[in-house]
Amino acid sequence: MKHDVFISYRRDGGEHLAGRVKDALKARGFSVFMDVEDLKSGRFDVALFGKIEEATNVIVILTQGCLDRCENEDDWLRQEIRQAIECKRNIVPIIARGFQMPSPATLPSDIAELVTFHGLTPASELFEANIDRLVSTFLMSKVRAPEVPERSETETKGALRSGRLPSGKRGRLKPSSSGSGLDSAAPATPVVAERVRLSWEVLQQIEQTPRRFPPEVPRYPTGDISNTASEHS
Repeated sequence: MKHDVFISYRRDGGEHLAGRVKDALKARGFSVFMDVEDLKSGRFDVALFGKIEEATNVIVILTQGCLDRCENEDDWLRQEIRQAIECKRNIVPIIARGFQMPSPATLPSDIAELVTFHGLTPASELFEANIDRLVSTFLMSKVRAPEVPERSETETKGALRSGRLPSGKRGRLKPSSSGSGLDSAAPATPVVAERVRLSWEVLQQIEQTPRRFPPEVPRYPTGDISNTASEHS
């Protein structure tokens, strides 16, 4: 499965912020990869680099002291950053409080380019607003939810009569250009689809409820109503 975002972070000091960013992006519809625990069996290093290569964006969580161990060539944070640079991913540093971006000369040459990427410094009291800015300004793309096929007017009317939508074609009705309101269907969120389903179930129950009518009121004889009224006056 391809992801919109790969989050690279140092577990010691960066796990909490990385988790918050992941949850916030997933709530906005992004597919996010963060932990090696999500990988299947096999060589996790190869799989991990593959996830970076497939992702459109790579977020690097920068916390105080997180780059100190990057002088070691086998350091995993360094390897993830290097892979993102080599694959020309859209790299977005998220800078935590207390972190100071070093000069390129103090970093290993294979990750020195990290300091050239424009980053974001989220404030805890404005976290959600900063995530919205991250989405609108820094991230490049998002995997779209599968579209719901449109249904014809005949299918829609049949669904209304039966109290349910045809299988695989649930959605909400779009306003009709002809005024009927039944031209086609637009994709609906699960919440909207569930509300529509419940509404139809209620309508179906109402239709199945026996109806009681008042006694029939005697009608006037066939003819001119004005004449009949004058006869009774």
